[in-house]
Amino acid sequence: DGDTWLKARGLRLALRSRLDDERHDVEIEAGDVQAELTCHATTTPLEVVLPVGRGRAMWSHKVPLPVSGTVRWRGRTIELDRTETTGIFDIHKAHYPHHTWWRWATFVGRDEEGRRLAVNLTRNVVRDPTLHECAVWLDGGLRPLPLPEFHLEREPWRITATDLDLCFEGEGERREDLHALVVRSSFRQRYGTFTGVVAGRRIERAFGLFEDHDARW
Repeated sequence: DGDTWLKARGLRLALRSRLDDERHDVEIEAGDVQAELTCHATTTPLEVVLPVGRGRAMWSHKVPLPVSGTVRWRGRTIELDRTETTGIFDIHKAHYPHHTWWRWATFVGRDEEGRRLAVNLTRNVVRDPTLHECAVWLDGGLRPLPLPEFHLEREPWRITATDLDLCFEGEGERREDLHALVVRSSFRQRYGTFTGVVAGRRIERAFGLFEDHDARW
């Protein structure tokens, strides 16, 4: 439990966590956008501590939460229904090695029977293939997924594993290529939709994110 605030020019963010009441309350003012949201902490989180090198580790906490509330934008009001809206919380801390890389995908959607699911898939500097943070949430329940292969050599990007085959259609991209003496970073983050099969369930155009990052720092 606790309260967190962030204020900057043109931005105000307030987060009030009340885990005993299974909720996080969020207020946002950012330009033309104002929002009052409640994230309902009723889902089992995925939490891991993994080795990323000698004497180094990473900690990750990820969870999809139903969201209710109101968003206002330029005179338009959007009401969010917790049965239809999901927000993904991603908290990550790590002591990465000099050369670091990851490929990561996450999305929320529904299968052909209308059941809500959320997915987290990643491959990174962790060398042991049995240690990873790949999982699917189906109707609030959490189950592991196998470590996948990421195919980014040509469009559309694809992710495959046993009982998993997904194609990603990007709709936009944030990109940064940094070269500064001993520091180098190549980062791509795309948003778009995933279509295919995961855990034996067919999904169509589930919205999410896809990252490809390689860095030396």
